[in-house]
Amino acid sequence: MDATIAVVVGALAVALAVLVALAYNYFVVLDQRRLQAEGDVSAQLNQRWDVVAQMARLVGRYMSHEATVLQDLTQTRAREGVAAVSGEEMDSKLRATMAGLFARAEAYPELRADSTFVRMQHAVEESEAQLAAARRMLNAATAQYNSAVRQFPLNILAGVFGFRPAVYVGHSAEAASRPEPLGI
Repeated sequence: MDATIAVVVGALAVALAVLVALAYNYFVVLDQRRLQAEGDVSAQLNQRWDVVAQMARLVGRYMSHEATVLQDLTQTRAREGVAAVSGEEMDSKLRATMAGLFARAEAYPELRADSTFVRMQHAVEESEAQLAAARRMLNAATAQYNSAVRQFPLNILAGVFGFRPAVYVGHSAEAASRPEPLGI
């Protein structure tokens, strides 16, 4: 009888160890998907900046006396750098500067007619669409990760292994710390 109990306890211990290992690996996979999505957003941000820089150089030839728009673009890029996955302030600054650039381009018919400028406008629009898609993918990966980290009994193992909920793109740290609305 004692041998049977030892075998059952041993089998339960092995089963528990396997389940803990599977749970840990599940967290790792979800975290890696989220990190990959963050990298995709960063790559899209860099691609957008490359297009904007090319456009700024082209526009600079036509608007040499309107250097403030080009300086704004350069300064915004210098402040944002490479890593801004959720830099809403920098993102809105870039959008405002680009809107100003496109508005000023209206005063230059030869610029609007330039096929390179038209292609770059389309490239900026496409880059914005790809960036939005990458951010949606990041938020989806974050939602899946956060669900796993918060669900019982996985939340116990997540805490033990140091996995913490991640912040969604478009949410500041302050917004993430606010209590959820009650839905009343």
